[in-house]
Amino acid sequence: MSSAAPTELKEAAVAYRTATAFPALHDPRYPVHRIAERVEPYLRLIVERFHPKRIIIFGSQVYGQPDRDSDVDILVVRDDIRSENESNKEMLNAFWDLPGTQLSMTLLTKTSARIAERLAIKSPFYEEIVGKGLEVYAAP
Repeated sequence: MSSAAPTELKEAAVAYRTATAFPALHDPRYPVHRIAERVEPYLRLIVERFHPKRIIIFGSQVYGQPDRDSDVDILVVRDDIRSENESNKEMLNAFWDLPGTQLSMTLLTKTSARIAERLAIKSPFYEEIVGKGLEVYAAP
C-alpha cells in the first residue's frame, strides 16, 4: 500500500459524505436558509440511511415567520415501510447519532400512496405541504 492511500481514502470518504447536497435549503427566499447548516446533517442522514423518495420542509421555516423557538417540519416520503410510526421512530432514534444539540422538529413519514390518497380527498393539510412546502430532496 502506498503512502498516498490513506489520503485517497480520506478524500473519497469526504466526497461520499458531501455527495448529497440540498441547494434549495440555502435559498434566501425561505426562512429555513438561516438554519440550513443545522438542518443538513439530518437530511443527509435520512437520505443515506433511509433512502426516501422525497423530503419536503414545510411550515413556518418555509412560508411563515419563524422565531428562535420554531421547529422544523419535515415530510419524508418512503414507500418501503411497514408503518409510518415505526419509520418516524427509526429516524428519530438515528438522529441521536448526530453530534451536537438535537434540532427541534416535527417529522412525518408517509408513503406516496398515502399522500396521493389525502390529495385525492382534498386534504388541506397535505395540499399545503405539497403546494407550499420546499422540496429539498427527490430521489434520482
